[in-house]
Amino acid sequence: MIWKLCAGLIAGLYVSTFSEAAAPDFIHATYLVGSRIENRDEIERTRFSQFNFIYLMASPDWTTEDFNRTDADLPQQLAAQHRFPEGDQGLSLVPALIDRAHRQGVKVLASIVATDTPLIASDATKRRLFAQAMAAFVAKYGFDGLEVDWERSLHLDNYMALMQELRSALNALPPTRTYYLTTALHTSPHFPAGQLPERQFNAAQAAQLCQAVDWINIMTYDMSGGVWGKTASHNTPLNRIQQVVPQRWAAFPPEKLCIGLASYGFKYTGIKPDQPQTNRLSESGRYCTYTELAPLLAQGWTERFEPGAEAPYYFSPDQADFITIDNPRSLTAKVQWVLSRHYRGVFWWEFHCDYLPADGQTNPQHPLVDAVEPLLPPIQYATP
Repeated sequence: MIWKLCAGLIAGLYVSTFSEAAAPDFIHATYLVGSRIENRDEIERTRFSQFNFIYLMASPDWTTEDFNRTDADLPQQLAAQHRFPEGDQGLSLVPALIDRAHRQGVKVLASIVATDTPLIASDATKRRLFAQAMAAFVAKYGFDGLEVDWERSLHLDNYMALMQELRSALNALPPTRTYYLTTALHTSPHFPAGQLPERQFNAAQAAQLCQAVDWINIMTYDMSGGVWGKTASHNTPLNRIQQVVPQRWAAFPPEKLCIGLASYGFKYTGIKPDQPQTNRLSESGRYCTYTELAPLLAQGWTERFEPGAEAPYYFSPDQADFITIDNPRSLTAKVQWVLSRHYRGVFWWEFHCDYLPADGQTNPQHPLVDAVEPLLPPIQYATP
């Protein structure tokens, strides 16, 4: 009991004294996959100021083997040798996007997808070199920090050690700006067998993570069968989010947690909701973006809103196919819940999933983001 009390005090002290004070009270952020940038017009017309943070997936290509070397200059070499491709689309426009977002007051974090990262995290030397390389990459392109998108099993000791190395590496950069470190974790993190029987963070572990990261993004989507399971259901059911998040994340103060909003879902062919299938859902389902929905509605697809889940299904005219995806009504309920629980903010996966080009209008449209924006606290931008 004493160690839990001490951990709670440490966490409370951290929240009030860490450099995070430079960040706005409410976070409205989006992931943006750099390779999906359509053209320069997208960058010049987009109102990035709808957000105060962008997690830009444009990190350098690397493999575990790169960090088998122990040269002291390896991190600087990896950053110095990196070049975004030339051209007028995709990753070639990353520097222009960073510049445009900064001119609108928006902070841009380099998002690292944890593929080989768990292997690097298991070795102290690799962790240190990796953290220094990522910090050098951040400094080279003028990012405002790092976001670690952790999609794998959570070996807690290794993960914590990597987060601490990344924090130290960012802190060692010249103090020309505030450098943020955030991380994204599954709603119900999967811990290796025997590591955490209760399958959730305890107070001491939460306090340790809070010392390294500014906030945590909880991926409150992919909560059903997707294309990997065998039973198709709601992708983002609010009733399940309301149950799982307060339970699994009880050790964290709400101001350290951001809740995920999805502008994508899944489209299934020839099956019904909640009916177990013999084969994996990849045989009958696929990812579906919100931009695909309007043409289907014009073809006669209809909505069925389910009050229990606070989420809709959309069915084809013959009822043979269906889509699970959020709409303005379901997102309104989610945002109201986030605000009532005093969580730190919300974030979107992903910027392009509800993106509609300008087509003669001043700005591109985001039907879901645009619907949610008036519900949120006025956008505050981080201080330099």
